[in-house]
Amino acid sequence: MRVILKHELNRVKNGFAARSPELRLVAHGHSDELARRNLERTALLFLKPLERQGVLEEELSRLNLRVEDEAEELTVVVGD
Repeated sequence: MRVILKHELNRVKNGFAARSPELRLVAHGHSDELARRNLERTALLFLKPLERQGVLEEELSRLNLRVEDEAEELTVVVGD
């Protein structure tokens, strides 16, 4: 399953902050690309326990997150 996150990118002291408004998560990095990748990793860590509990699809629907395909492995991608 591939989850697509909307994000906001802001310049902060010493780098960038990528924020997911749906999940209310923020990740930082020295470059905008690193901040986005860190947001993907943070979101994955947030969603994995939901997958293990068997409630991931229900929560994704509740959060109005876009799911692109039905692959077995959970992945998170920061989209536009």
